[in-house]
Order: sequence, then C-alpha cells, then structure tokens
Amino acid sequence: MINCPNCGSSSGIDCHGRNFCHACHKDFNNKDLIKKDRPQNRLELPEWDPLAIFPKEAENYLNTYHLIRTLDMFWSSVYNRLCFPYYAIKSQLQQTQTMIGCWMRDITNQSSRKWLYAGMPKSEYNWVYHTDPEDDRGHETASLCIVEDCISALRVSKHMDCLSLGGTSWNTTILYPLLKEYDDIYIFLDNDDAGHRAMQKFIKEFNLLIKIHRIRGLKDPKLYTDTELEETLFK
Repeated sequence: MINCPNCGSSSGIDCHGRNFCHACHKDFNNKDLIKKDRPQNRLELPEWDPLAIFPKEAENYLNTYHLIRTLDMFWSSVYNRLCFPYYAIKSQLQQTQTMIGCWMRDITNQSSRKWLYAGMPKSEYNWVYHTDPEDDRGHETASLCIVEDCISALRVSKHMDCLSLGGTSWNTTILYPLLKEYDDIYIFLDNDDAGHRAMQKFIKEFNLLIKIHRIRGLKDPKLYTDTELEETLFK
C-alpha cells in the first residue's frame, strides 16, 4: 500500500502525473514513500456510509451529553463505533471537504479502548468547531475555548469557538498561530489530575503571550447542561 509520507493517508494519494496528497494538500517525492511509509498501527479513516443504520444505543449516548445527531457524526459499520470526523476544506472555490481525522467511540462496552483515533496525527492540525455565525445570543465571537475531547468541543461550540486537544498535550508550533487569532482564550479541561496539570502547563507556556481565562469546573465540560455552560463561560 502506498501512503503519503506527510500524513500517512493512502486514500488521498495521486501518483499520476503529480505526486500530491489530497488529504493533507502537500506534494511529496517518490523516494520518500518507502522511507516514511505509514506506521502499521495507524488506523484507516472510516468511510461515511449513508446506508449504515444509526443504532438506538448511539442516540442514547448522544442524549447523555445533550447532543442530537448532526452531520458532525455518523455510524461506522466497519469499526462498529460512533464516529466524530473532522474535515479540511479541499477547495476554497468549490467548498468541498475531505476528512483528515476521526474520533471513534465504542458504545457497546465490549472494547477495552473506549476511543480510537484515525487520520492525520493530532499534533499536525487544530480540531476546531466554530460557533454558528447565525447564532443570535450576541456574545463576542473573538473568543476560543480549549477542551480535551470532541464531545466537550461540540457542546461548548454552541456558545463560542472551541478547540479539542484530543487529550492533554499540544503542538505549540501548530497551536500558537490559532491562539493569536482570538482576543480571549478560555482553558476548560477535565476535572482530574491530568487536566489540572495540563492547565497549569498551558498557562505557564502562553500566559505572557495571550489573554487566558482559566475555568475550574467541578466536572468535565461535556457533563454541563447548556444553561450551566452559559453561566460558566460568561459569568
């Protein structure tokens, strides 16, 4: 299998005339294909299947976090998991999109790993959900909230733009240019030891560069109701 040496994708490779990857939009050299072949443990991106049945268990899982099924999620019959994809715009002119990453949640409790990730390395791009521009709540849109997981990001993005770290680490080279686009940064990580340590590290690294608001929640962001999130973010 031929894989892109930049992002590891096999589905986006175009070797006919131009060595180009449509997944990460980068050129590559043929000689790099063997040297940087995709790691064997990197999962293939799931394909969106319009015929796949969306299980009732998946609906119940979303309801637990006050979410309803949208285009930001689908069911993979191959992985037997609920999928939360992230898309990059492939063409600004045509506004076509290509999936570059996907978090997949086991809702059957039959796997030792609740979450699986497929796609480009998480450290190579920013997973951001943008607030609906037609939202009429009137809050400033020049704010970005940072959370750990995509479920929390979907919830918080109802109120302001939200970045999912996909854990408690980040790539400063990729993240900092995004942070500079916003006037205020809210750091809202999970209420556990790992979240507390990551929050302290984030503040230490960026406090002199950007305006940071630390949110010390009593529970994980995804567990808040919409009213609680509203009160917590804008108090």
